[in-house]
Amino acid sequence: MNTIDVKEEVRRALGREWPAFAMQHPRLAEVVDETLLLEPAVSALGDDPEFREAMETAASVGAAGEVIASVVSRIINKWLQQLI
Repeated sequence: MNTIDVKEEVRRALGREWPAFAMQHPRLAEVVDETLLLEPAVSALGDDPEFREAMETAASVGAAGEVIASVVSRIINKWLQQLI
């Protein structure tokens, strides 16, 4: 069975999404360290129904990796947009 390090996936998603967020909100990005967002993002991800459903599906069919990474990126992107 594949295991997924959710915290690491969130860290990667923040790294992918942060440049676009910083371009859209440069002043906010200047005062917020993206690494401080890791724990709140992980918490928000755990509360997200889409993420829970994706994890259940991945576990039941033995899929992981790319599917979960895609879902995490999409949810983290939405979460970053809600920060403002």
